[in-house]
Amino acid sequence: MTGAQDTQRQVVEVIFAHLPVRARKENVNANTSLFGSGGLNLDSFAVVELIALLESQLDIQFLEEDFRTEYFQNIGTLCALIERRKQP
Repeated sequence: MTGAQDTQRQVVEVIFAHLPVRARKENVNANTSLFGSGGLNLDSFAVVELIALLESQLDIQFLEEDFRTEYFQNIGTLCALIERRKQP
């Protein structure tokens, strides 16, 4: 498993363990939207909670510049951001 695949697995695990989502875990992939009924249907409060959970569980720190909609479009864009934050 590559680092990106491992990150995606971890993100999906955090989401399904801690947030109220109606999607089926086995249907979630890099293109799954974080928002809207066609995706995970998270609201802004759930995203704030997700950010805190990811920082804690993945030992990363999001920067102020990271809070842009383009980084939170779907699982893939979020995981790409996390991979960048894991870099020294």
